[in-house]
Formats: sequence, structure tokens, C-alpha cells
Amino acid sequence: CAGCARVPELRPIARRWRTPLGSFISEYGVSRLTRDLAAAGQPVTRCAIYHWIDGTHVPRLERPVAIARLSQGRLTLGDIYRQRDVVKPSG
Repeated sequence: CAGCARVPELRPIARRWRTPLGSFISEYGVSRLTRDLAAAGQPVTRCAIYHWIDGTHVPRLERPVAIARLSQGRLTLGDIYRQRDVVKPSG
């Protein structure tokens, strides 16, 4: 997608990666999450994952359920859906 050109900008902004979702993805790895979601029947692109971290998009319900399972209890659906609220300025 056109937004993928912005992906390198995401790494330096620490607040995005200090959230429960950001921390999990940082440790788990974007490539590994992409692969494991595809194996779970929820294919996504690396770009989509970075958009979730950036708060510009929210994943459809099936994907957060799969992510919560992959996290083995570390993440809740609330953690995943709060990402946008935490990283995007209000107003």
C-alpha cells in the first residue's frame, strides 16, 4: 500500500512500541507474526501490522482473536484495540 513507504518512520517512535501490542509485536517479530497469522488462516501484510502499531488502522475482529491466541494470554482484545487510542493524539 502507499502507506508502506512510511514504515521506516515507525521504529523510532518509542511510545508506539511501549504499548502491550507494540511490545508483544516487537518481541515476537513482524515477520513471524505475519507468517503465524497466515498459518492460522488470517493472512496479513507487514504493512498492515505496522498500520496497527501506528494506530492508523484497526484489525478486523478475527485477527486480534488470533493474535491474542498467539500471545498465549499476554494480550487481550482490549490491549489490541486500545492501540489506536494510546498512540493517536486526541482531538
